Amino acid sequence: MKKSADGRRRWALPLMLAAVIGLSACTGTVNRSDHAGDGVAQAEKVTLTFWSYPKWLGIAGTEPNGTLGDWEADAAKRFMDKHRNVKIETEFLNPKAGPEKVAIAIQTNSMPDVLGDSDIRLFEYAQKGLIVPIGDYLDKEYTDDYYENVWAQTELRDGKHYYLPWSISPQWLMVNRTLFEKAGAAGLLPVNEDRSWTTDEYVAAIRKVSASLSGVYGVGLFGDTTSGDAFLLNWIWGFGARTFSADYSRITLNNHQGIAGMKFLQTMVDEKLANPGAAGIKQADALVLFNQQKVATIQGATIQYARMKSEMARGDVEKFDIYVTAPPHAPGERATSYMTTYGYGVFKSEDPVKQKWAIEFAKFLGSKENAEAVKASESLSTRKSFADMYKNSTDENVKFAGRLTDLAVDGGLAAPGFNKQRAIFAKKLQSAFTKVLTPEQALQQFEDEANEVVKQELMALEKRG
Repeated sequence: MKKSADGRRRWALPLMLAAVIGLSACTGTVNRSDHAGDGVAQAEKVTLTFWSYPKWLGIAGTEPNGTLGDWEADAAKRFMDKHRNVKIETEFLNPKAGPEKVAIAIQTNSMPDVLGDSDIRLFEYAQKGLIVPIGDYLDKEYTDDYYENVWAQTELRDGKHYYLPWSISPQWLMVNRTLFEKAGAAGLLPVNEDRSWTTDEYVAAIRKVSASLSGVYGVGLFGDTTSGDAFLLNWIWGFGARTFSADYSRITLNNHQGIAGMKFLQTMVDEKLANPGAAGIKQADALVLFNQQKVATIQGATIQYARMKSEMARGDVEKFDIYVTAPPHAPGERATSYMTTYGYGVFKSEDPVKQKWAIEFAKFLGSKENAEAVKASESLSTRKSFADMYKNSTDENVKFAGRLTDLAVDGGLAAPGFNKQRAIFAKKLQSAFTKVLTPEQALQQFEDEANEVVKQELMALEKRG
C-alpha cells in the first residue's frame, strides 16, 4: 500500500465497514479449556464483557453450519486458554439495534470492556472521552506493522490513538457485467490496470445500458445517506472536492468542485439514469435493486461484494457476473475510495485489573495471530505483513481490491461533530434530488449549518480539556 495525499492522515470512508444485517443480539460465555495455562493461573480472576458486530458465519467463513459470532467466540476462547484467570462474556450485536444498545449502556455506565465496531462509532466514543487511548499501551513492534495511513486514522486532535484497526473494506463501483453484455456495452467497461474511468465514460456506458434494457437503470442512488454518505460522496470527491479542511475546523465541500459533483448526481437523477425515488431510500434499498438486476451499477464495498457472492452461492440471489472498478472521476481529477475500517476499542474502567486485561484482550484481537481472519469477509488486513494474503486468490475482483488503497480519501472521521454533519448532508442531498434546493443552495446551507456544528463541538471539546 502506498500513501496518498488524502489517505496519509486518515482513511475515512462512513460501513463500514461492516456489520451483518438482521442478526438479533445474542449473549453467551465462552468456556475455557481445562488443560490451558501459561503461568498466570494464580493471577487475580477477572470477568470481561466483549461486544461486537460479526461479519461472517463460522470461524473461517467456510463451515457449512457456521453461525454469526463463531470467530469472535473462538478468539475469546483462545485468549482464555492462554490466561486462565480471565473469563470473557460475549455479546453479538446487529447493525440496527446495536448502536442504540451501546448508547443505553453508556447512559447507564454499563459499557462493555471491549467493543469491536466501525471506525465512525469508535471515533465518536473517543471524542466523548469514553475509551482508552490504547496506543499508549503498545510497543513499537506492534504498531510498526500497521500501514502508516491506517494507524494515523486512529488518532484524534490530541495526538493519541484510540482503537486498534483490524480490517479494511475499500469502496468501489460494482458493475453487473451480465447486463452490460446483454446491452452490448461490455466493451465500454475499463480494462486498464487500475480499472479507472472518467464520469463522461461512465455516463456514456450506463446510458447505453438503460436505453437497451427495459426496466433497468444505470445506477443505484440513495438520498438517505445518514449511514452511507461516503458511497454518495465518492461521486463528489471524484470531482476534486473534500468535505473538511485539513485541520477539520470547517466544511470545504461548497466550492466549484463540490458544486460540479452535486450537479453530476442531479443530472443522473434528472435524466432517469438513476433509480426512481432515489431521494427517499437508503443504501440497503439500493443494494436490493442491484441484487434484483434493476440497476446496472452501484457504489459498494468489499464486504458487500462478499455478501452478494455468498447469497448467490446459497441461491438467495440469482447469479450474475459482477465486475468492479474504481469509482468514476471527473476528467483531470483522481478517483477516490473511502476506506471503512473495523477495529477494537476499550472503554475506560475504574477497576485497574479489569482495565489491564481488557487492553490485553483487545491487543490480542488486533494482533498478527488474528490478522488473516478478515479474509472471511473479503476485507484487507491493516498489517503490512499480510499484504499478499490474496495473491493466490482466483477472484480477480478481490485481488484488485488492494489497488484501491492508493485512492484512499480522508472523509473527516476525526472531525468534531462528524455524525451530526452527516445528518445535515443527507437532508440537503435529498432536497437537491427533489428540486427543493439547487445544488448550489444545498451546499451553501450544508456549509452554514455544518460549520456551526463543528464550531460548537470544538468549543465542547475545549471545555472537556
